[in-house]
Amino acid sequence: DLRSREGEFATVAQLFEAMATLTVDEMLGCGEWLCPRDRVWERYFYTIIPGIAGVLSLVFAIAMKSRLSKKPDGKSIDVPKLDTIAAQVKSSANAFLKVEKMFLGVFVLLLAIVIGIMYIVEPVSGIQWVFNEEVEAWDDGFRIAGVMVVGALASAIACWLSVAVATDSNARTAASCSKGTLGDGLNAAFVGTTLVSFLVAGLALV
Repeated sequence: DLRSREGEFATVAQLFEAMATLTVDEMLGCGEWLCPRDRVWERYFYTIIPGIAGVLSLVFAIAMKSRLSKKPDGKSIDVPKLDTIAAQVKSSANAFLKVEKMFLGVFVLLLAIVIGIMYIVEPVSGIQWVFNEEVEAWDDGFRIAGVMVVGALASAIACWLSVAVATDSNARTAASCSKGTLGDGLNAAFVGTTLVSFLVAGLALV
């Protein structure tokens, strides 16, 4: 342990010289029972907590969707035109998103190919331990490009669902205000906003 031996080094240069002689195991502070090749699980462990948080966020969003669907709509207050307007807004927004995602899909595909080639030629992970064997990180390009495509797909899904929830929430907020009080409308708006927030956050984490 260099900390217990720091008095032995007269200069900083000597300290760095001593550090250069340490093995990877010594630098990581692991003993015989725990060495780098056995710590591969760490890279996966740090994805577990965000993954669990993402799943919980999506479950909560589903619960909020169920709660939002119980709020009054245009039909329940004898104003069917409110639902008609909400459907027209949703249809127009979806038409815009369809064209937008078509162009973005081409861009994401081309960018994924470029990124994949870049990181296949020049991997950034170096040597990895896989099943207690050293392997070159040749799959960096596939992994990084794949993650980018999955992220873009999750973003597109979140966008589609957010538009659907927002238009439905707006109509139910107006209906709640008309049938009840401003407090009822605020409650409906809060439920819709919470639903969109947890939906987007959950998809991002997962």
